[in-house]
Amino acid sequence: MENKLKKPQFTLYIVGFVLFMIIGFIFILRGLGGGKEEPQMSLSCGDHQFQTLYYGDRYNEMRSDLEKGFSRVLNEETWEDLPYVHIGEEILIDLKNYDVENYTVYDYILTKDGKIAYQEAVTLKYQVDVNRDGYGILKLNANASLRNDELNLLEGQVIRGFILRTMIEGSDFAFGFVVRTDSL
Repeated sequence: MENKLKKPQFTLYIVGFVLFMIIGFIFILRGLGGGKEEPQMSLSCGDHQFQTLYYGDRYNEMRSDLEKGFSRVLNEETWEDLPYVHIGEEILIDLKNYDVENYTVYDYILTKDGKIAYQEAVTLKYQVDVNRDGYGILKLNANASLRNDELNLLEGQVIRGFILRTMIEGSDFAFGFVVRTDSL
């Protein structure tokens, strides 16, 4: 009878020890693993600070994912309240807590509800290098994707969404922002 009482105590001891080891192992893995903070980007032009969209390390977003981010910006403020950037002005890109060499920029013409107005084939794509101070300078040029019937739009009525893609410590990351600008 004494033997039967000791068996459950021994089993409880083993289960407790195994549980303790699992919890300890989890704490060790957490300490070794995700100690890096998420990338933070600041975008500005003159006195204007832009709302930065953070798409994270999902490099190959679907068009609908991009439009969700653009639409979120346009739902939070009207398109008239977007920062207005003249053609030829420079946008300062500052990735606050990581160093990168360059950005691949995708330039989209948007509708007033944040949808991409044209097919991917007419999206502009170009490189922006990062200078030795850690800043990228994006010069806002005209987007030739606008159809001829839209070229007589008034000043400040073109909405453009930008996606900035870059490599951060071996992973692809994407950021975005939306501005109001001119047709030419």
